[in-house]
Amino acid sequence: MASRSLIGGQDWNGFVQNTLALIFWIALSVVRLLLASDTSELFACHGSGGIAVSAAAYKGLQLTEIFWAKPLGSTDDEILLNLEEYGGRDASFQLAHHVLGNSRYKNAATFAVSCGSTQHPDNRVTTGVRLVDELTPAQGERPNIFLFVIDSMRPDYLGAYNPQNVDYTPNLDALARDSLVFTNVYTQYAGTSLSEPAIWSGALLLHTHFPQPFAKVNSLQAMAHADGYQTIVSYDTVLRQLFPASDGLIALDTDKSLWNHYEACSTVEQLESVLMRGSATRSRCFFIPNR
Repeated sequence: MASRSLIGGQDWNGFVQNTLALIFWIALSVVRLLLASDTSELFACHGSGGIAVSAAAYKGLQLTEIFWAKPLGSTDDEILLNLEEYGGRDASFQLAHHVLGNSRYKNAATFAVSCGSTQHPDNRVTTGVRLVDELTPAQGERPNIFLFVIDSMRPDYLGAYNPQNVDYTPNLDALARDSLVFTNVYTQYAGTSLSEPAIWSGALLLHTHFPQPFAKVNSLQAMAHADGYQTIVSYDTVLRQLFPASDGLIALDTDKSLWNHYEACSTVEQLESVLMRGSATRSRCFFIPNR
């Protein structure tokens, strides 16, 4: 309860609450052992035995849920969903529930069926996406273009969409006030690595990682190239699959190998260095950082 109030509900995947629950279990066990007259006998008889009995009783309840769990749902998935929802309010229950292999989101059989039914391995692109019959350069002044892809950014955590409750995103709010803000935008996919290729293509793609050669469906890059833009990208694990290394691409963050190594301030510093060297001054800048 304290952790939830301290972190304001921003506990990714319940990590903080589960950690505190585990610490509480260990501390309570240690205190119980210290109070016992014969700690070895207590642990052997009551510790391991109590854990085994509790686990067996819980599994027994699961096997017989068809008889008693109707108030929680009419299907196994509905029951698991309600147990997960309760676990969001009871960290000890959630931790024990997951330790016993009951996480709704880590069901190996369901995951295997989903992957086998929806992914298309070794997908090759034979026909490109053509949004117009003939792609010609734009006329007039060409502005610099910055495209920021921010993973797991909810609109209710941005002042531009939730001004009554959010006051901690002043820079993004200032950008929104000077921009066109869309209020009804829907992603093509729930997954980041599937959504990003759809952003570049401007079209719904096959549910696959990643259609190759991606240049045939990369409409956004084709338009930038037609207008003479110099493309600069934060070369993260997704864009490495979409953009092969070439002389026409300036890649940043090439020293990072894991997704959690990327950091916006570092990327911006590298961009400033590139612009100061004049590497992108021969044309307009088309910059894409992904976080």
